[in-house]
Amino acid sequence: MKNQKKLLHSDIRYECEDSAYEQGKAYYEQGRVLELVVKSEGALFVQLNATVKGNGVIPYKQNIRIVWKPNFSASEITGNCTCPTGYNCKHVAAVCLKYLERSQAPNQAVTTNCLDWLASLAASTPAKTPSNDEVIIFVLKPGKNVYEVIFDLIVTKHKKNGGLHKGRRLSLSNLRYSYSYMGYVQPEDTEIAKISSALSLSSGLPILSGAAGHLALSHMLKTRRLYWHTNDQAPISLEPPTALSMAWQTTDKGDYTLKIEQPEHVVLIFT
Repeated sequence: MKNQKKLLHSDIRYECEDSAYEQGKAYYEQGRVLELVVKSEGALFVQLNATVKGNGVIPYKQNIRIVWKPNFSASEITGNCTCPTGYNCKHVAAVCLKYLERSQAPNQAVTTNCLDWLASLAASTPAKTPSNDEVIIFVLKPGKNVYEVIFDLIVTKHKKNGGLHKGRRLSLSNLRYSYSYMGYVQPEDTEIAKISSALSLSSGLPILSGAAGHLALSHMLKTRRLYWHTNDQAPISLEPPTALSMAWQTTDKGDYTLKIEQPEHVVLIFT
């Protein structure tokens, strides 16, 4: 059976963005992709493990999943890396370009076991139209540490008299890999799931930190389905900038600490 999975340069550029793509292209051309292994493969997906030489002594490791649309017109790339960027970075782009090169080689052997075939059938199932108007909401919660914020995913639906039902929890992994047959999943939800795969976890929930955390938070705000602690209140919305009062204070030991005073309605999220 002919392998129809073709990774396009345009897919890599779109998924990793222009800057990471151009830097990754340079890394690929310099031969910095030290290792590339296909860990598993099905009719509509491939899972890659790779090693790329960065600027430091220790090479970076990548775990990449590429999923094609049922008609093979485009693909989505979810690439995690041990580098500081962590997600769909230049190292991921370099690996994808290396995989593209290998996939174009003549007489390439393609092996697919029965389990992968069954998985690909599930992945190719058309999305169902929700009959109960279910939606995914994102609920921010305080983490274990000071100023640490985590978020939970809840599948719920609107009450007839307003507000939302309590709903049920949805794991990030289920959202990432099962979105093709869950009718309530919106395109922006899958994008948030892809970004969140680069985040660290606390009690099994993603921590909003770093560049990926800021990006995930920005995308969640745009959905107008972002809540603080509970969905009993109105969703979080963007407001005009709020001025914070900051001052250095002396501790009993003679050290200095920065005190931040904030209005009661403001929650600080350091990403």
